[in-house]
Amino acid sequence: MFFDALHKALKTYESKKRKVGRGQALDRIVAQLIEEAMDGTGWAMQEIANRLDGRAHQSLDVTGSIEHKHVHELTDDQLAHIATGGSLGTADPSEGESALN
Repeated sequence: MFFDALHKALKTYESKKRKVGRGQALDRIVAQLIEEAMDGTGWAMQEIANRLDGRAHQSLDVTGSIEHKHVHELTDDQLAHIATGGSLGTADPSEGESALN
């Protein structure tokens, strides 16, 4: 909904004070962004690059094994903890205890 409202407002915005004719707002905003980038402003250069090429994707390579008889019983949080190098505790819990606590 916000995208639609913003899109509509940019198309219909006009301001005599700012000397912006109807439908010129986005063009003016882009021109100001380009001016900032040309002046060497880092965030503006990064924004232009992100808009043209998209943001750089981050990846995470996870290796290892889960040595648990009932892997299907692990929660998403527990699996994420293992994937980031954490441990769930002792491999052989005492009777009545759980290695997952």
